[in-house]
Amino acid sequence: MIKNLISLSMIISICLFIFFVITEYLSDKNKKLINLNRLNIDQGINEESMNLTILKSDTDNVIEFNAEYNQKNNTKPQRKFWKLFNNN
Repeated sequence: MIKNLISLSMIISICLFIFFVITEYLSDKNKKLINLNRLNIDQGINEESMNLTILKSDTDNVIEFNAEYNQKNNTKPQRKFWKLFNNN
C-alpha cells in the first residue's frame, strides 16, 4: 500500500513539474523576453559591424602563376601487375 502511494505521488509530482515548465515556457512573459533578447542581440551585431575597420589590401602581385603547371606531362605510368603472371 505504501509503495503504491509513493509511486502515485511521484507520478503526480512529475506531471505537475512538466505542466508548470510547459506553461512557463509558453507564457506571454517568456515570449516577450525572448523577442527582446533577440532584438538586443541584433542591435549589438549591427553596432559592432558598423565599427569594423576596413584593412587595406597589401597582397598585390604576391602570387605568381606557374605557367609550367599546365604543361606538365599527364601520361600514366605503366603498371606491371600482369607481368607478375608472365614469369616463364
